[in-house]
Amino acid sequence: MDGFSIIYGHRMGNGEMFSDVGKFKDSVFFDEHDSGVLKTKNGDLTISVIAYAEVQADDWEIYNVERSRKDDNVVAYIVERSEIVREDVISERYILLSTCDGSEKNKRDVLLVGIRK
Repeated sequence: MDGFSIIYGHRMGNGEMFSDVGKFKDSVFFDEHDSGVLKTKNGDLTISVIAYAEVQADDWEIYNVERSRKDDNVVAYIVERSEIVREDVISERYILLSTCDGSEKNKRDVLLVGIRK
């Protein structure tokens, strides 16, 4: 895994996959859910929630994967555009969870998380 990765998931109506990502726009929900576990084939990763944002699917600064994998500025770019941010989380590896927002074709809900050591 690079220093920055994007995981795309569907927003399922039955509470599966990335259906909860949009809930992070509520500051109370955001504050109450500051960490989680991401299950991978190589084991579980403990993650810390950093920021929630609504972005456009064609935002090339975020979704240009070749550039973003090499550019640490993508994390700062996402944080700057976020509606809600937890400033005290610093990580060497970041993951952006990205899903449609369910209302507009080009709109995405994204959750920036850091991997804990």
